[in-house]
Amino acid sequence: MVVSGLARGIDYAAHKGALSTGTIAVVAGGVDVVYPPENRALYDEIGAQGVLISEMPLGMAPLPRHFRGATG
Repeated sequence: MVVSGLARGIDYAAHKGALSTGTIAVVAGGVDVVYPPENRALYDEIGAQGVLISEMPLGMAPLPRHFRGATG
């Protein structure tokens, strides 16, 4: 099981590798906004086989402050 942010690089690789065993993408914008856009295909695969979650409302683009952790 992988829980990560669907970012470029290691997040992408981890989600891709975990598609068959379970993956959860926690996204910084609304779950209907793909970011980064080059991850669209993986986003669609996770939507079909895993879980996409966000605390942001639908349609909200990710903003820099959305990427901070609980302490940031």
